Amino acid sequence: MQNSKVTWMTPKWTAALEELTPKLASEFIGTFFLVLTIGCNVHNGNAGAALSIGAMLTVMICALGPVSGAHLNPAVTLAALVCGKGTTKLNALFYMIFQVLGAMFGAVTYLQLQKDAFKLAPVAPHSEKTAWACEFLFTCALCFVVLRVVQTQNAYFGLAIGSTVTVGAITIGPISGGSLNPAVSIGSMFASSLVHGRTAWEFWSLYVNAPFFGGLAGAGLFILTTPTTGKSVEKGTGPKIIAVDRNRKQTVFLQKNEIFELDAEVPIVCGCGWRMKEKDNGTDIDVSAVKFSKTSEIGCVYFANKGSPEEGIWCEDDDIHGSAPREEPAGGVSELSMSAASEHNEQIHLRLDRIKWNVHAIVFVVTVFSSGKDFKDVHDFFVSVAPEVGEQQQDLCRYSKADGDQGNAVIVAMVFRSAGKWYFKAIDVMHELPPNTSAARLTQQCGEQVFETLEEAEELEQ
Repeated sequence: MQNSKVTWMTPKWTAALEELTPKLASEFIGTFFLVLTIGCNVHNGNAGAALSIGAMLTVMICALGPVSGAHLNPAVTLAALVCGKGTTKLNALFYMIFQVLGAMFGAVTYLQLQKDAFKLAPVAPHSEKTAWACEFLFTCALCFVVLRVVQTQNAYFGLAIGSTVTVGAITIGPISGGSLNPAVSIGSMFASSLVHGRTAWEFWSLYVNAPFFGGLAGAGLFILTTPTTGKSVEKGTGPKIIAVDRNRKQTVFLQKNEIFELDAEVPIVCGCGWRMKEKDNGTDIDVSAVKFSKTSEIGCVYFANKGSPEEGIWCEDDDIHGSAPREEPAGGVSELSMSAASEHNEQIHLRLDRIKWNVHAIVFVVTVFSSGKDFKDVHDFFVSVAPEVGEQQQDLCRYSKADGDQGNAVIVAMVFRSAGKWYFKAIDVMHELPPNTSAARLTQQCGEQVFETLEEAEELEQ
């Protein structure tokens, strides 16, 4: 009898699971340490408990933010879902489950360490209604702050969020206890029930529902204070996406903002080619690949940091003169049959199936490093994706830039992932940089392109 194979795990589901696993682990770990810190501080009666709890939240957000967004709070996850910030309904559900599990494990851990567990209840003489209002208002403030600092890509986002929790703990801790987090509430009440029995769950509605409603209110404030850009994306109205086709024999020539789906199993090179308008052996033009998570820049591959095949992204030697030979089409030979690699002045090699899970986008920036030169001195510039090996030697896709643009730097293209698939997008946005500077000067501008593209992709998926 032949062994039957399990076939329900398609490559798409496998990729989605691989991408989600570290995020769920991050939410579990972060919430675990947050609740452990809360429990130990409460039982030890530390005067600096609020500062300690806020500090733990801050460091967990800084450590785990690039992985999962570091929600660590179902109310924050709900607010992010309502505002369409980096999560789907299914992901949000899994986030909440693992946040609660992390909180329960954290609470049981402090129970074992302290040999006791506190009961979550309004502090006398305050009423349940007063405690409900406090939990609602300060969770609203917390979720509003989270959404705002993430929206602006503030470098101090972890400190801002941790400080909000610290202020809340100091302000309403003597009234309601200052949970502000349904996962913290459930975890604390679970540990307390192991000591005090069913009475530990007496105020579960207050400490679970009030933060959730506060999260919704925080999302409302965020929407109210976010200017409309007039760029709503609906299915069928977003950027044109050209689906992957392994049988395609011709190069796809892209227009600006068009998107080409990539086959993650095919090793590729993303390269740029150009000619100088005048014979010139002294112009240095550099290609850099800036890596981004969903929230921030996380590294750059360029001539001084070449990357490695193990990381799935690396570059070759720097063409310091910007004048590498390019083959001319032979008589009667179509441009489509030319060797793609021979036309590239500089290349970035990509193994998409090896790219680290936290890399969601790779932005390609081209800079004219030499003083006194810019793109007015360059013509026939293009960026293309080609297979690294195999019978098909022509480009998979190509974007050709118009001559005559002013500026010495261009954000030319992006490779990004969404829902387990990889895509190439033509961008072509010019910038003017000080002479002899690198792509690092354009990190913020690259980030704007990344976050806008990822947001559009998520909206199109929903």
